[in-house]
Amino acid sequence: MATSGPEALRQFIIKQGGQPRTEPTWSLPGSQITALVTGHETQGNLLILEQTMVLNAGVPLHVNHREDESFHLVEGTYLFEVGGTLKELGPGSHVFVPRGIAHRFQYVAEKPGKMLIICQPAGLESAFDELARIPEPVEPAKFAAVCQKYGVEVLGPPLPKR
Repeated sequence: MATSGPEALRQFIIKQGGQPRTEPTWSLPGSQITALVTGHETQGNLLILEQTMVLNAGVPLHVNHREDESFHLVEGTYLFEVGGTLKELGPGSHVFVPRGIAHRFQYVAEKPGKMLIICQPAGLESAFDELARIPEPVEPAKFAAVCQKYGVEVLGPPLPKR
């Protein structure tokens, strides 16, 4: 069980599968994101997310200025663009994006996909809180403004739909 204070990072976290989830969950267009380990539990050092996506859902080209991101693909097929390199990737693939590198991704299979996203340090939880409250259809300028508040710079649109 996690605790707060200086000893928090010395504590462990066990979350058993098959149990009801109580972690924060955010619904964004074409995807749902659930926090598995939050910055609150790690004194802001680590955030682990599970994201499910549907066909053609994706994120715009952006740069994270505060955190490194790592993506581990669990189910489905994704198209990733990182630093100008475009790759179609399936289950078992892993993408590491250091802060400051432009990237975007799109889900490209019929059956919904799932990936784990690891952010270090944590902090994007607050951005997801705000982004999930933007009414659909999401205005790109409003999306970019919220991202900017949390150190994420939107550089361009999502990948074109296939």
